[in-house]
Amino acid sequence: MNIPVGFSIVAFTPDTITPTISKYVDRLNRPRVVQSFALDAVLKPLVHCEQVRLGESIDAVRVLLDSTTWEQPANDYARESVQSTDIELATQDSLSVPGIQLADLAAYSWRRNYTRGDCGTATGVLHDLRFAR
Repeated sequence: MNIPVGFSIVAFTPDTITPTISKYVDRLNRPRVVQSFALDAVLKPLVHCEQVRLGESIDAVRVLLDSTTWEQPANDYARESVQSTDIELATQDSLSVPGIQLADLAAYSWRRNYTRGDCGTATGVLHDLRFAR
């Protein structure tokens, strides 16, 4: 890729997974489990680098997650999934870190297209910017 931003996108909606896990996970832990599934799905290309389309190698990856609600899932993920890779997970507020706002726009557009069929132009741009397919 010759641009400094890329996206990993997964069609994942909490409303479809929550009923599936509800008989196995208590009500208080469901949001964390759903976030963990989502985080795993989105970050999987970084852990399995053979899926990533890059012209050059990358020394390290830093993933900024929006808001402290992602701290526990990020800690769980780092402990269980990325031990052998150089991926750093951190949480920041999108109001203070402009780059996260790009992810907010991407997530909003992708979800709207997935759930309502609109934001087609934005979704097309996001598809072109996917670093793993």
